[in-house]
Amino acid sequence: MTFRVRFVLAAILLFLFSLDFIWGAAGGFDIDYGKLRFIALFGLLPVWVGIVYSGWRRDDRVASVMFSIAFLLLFAALCTLLNYM
Repeated sequence: MTFRVRFVLAAILLFLFSLDFIWGAAGGFDIDYGKLRFIALFGLLPVWVGIVYSGWRRDDRVASVMFSIAFLLLFAALCTLLNYM
């Protein structure tokens, strides 16, 4: 996975985060941010493993899988609020 692909995936997550923040503030929903925070922190673990495997251990296939897993976990957590649209 190239740096450009990682940048595009991070931009998608940042866009969804800002959209969720605006939608949650405007809608006045009662959201359990504790559970979403737990999922987000759990999604950062594969990011850390991907960074380790892209730099220190240098295995690009494992790093790509870890970044993909992190993207899917964070994407699912960010899209839960958008289900209320």
